[in-house]
Amino acid sequence: MDGFKRDLNPEREIVIWQRIACVYLEYIKMQELTSEQKHFAFDVIVLLSMGCTNEDLKIQPGELPPNGLKIINHLMHNDIPSLNLDGM
Repeated sequence: MDGFKRDLNPEREIVIWQRIACVYLEYIKMQELTSEQKHFAFDVIVLLSMGCTNEDLKIQPGELPPNGLKIINHLMHNDIPSLNLDGM
């Protein structure tokens, strides 16, 4: 939490990271992924949370399963995440 002490709005940063964690955990529960695909999925989720577009990502075949990016985008844009980290 030390990194959040310097933020002007730490609550907003915490909410963003909670969202990233929820989307990542939900996605890896939905898909059978290799270790490399899990790392790549996390990177994609972080980049999308920073405002990158699908076109910015330039995903190569095999980096994510078919429809992987579509599923991640769906999870990212739901108002209510399927997985709730409260109490974890």
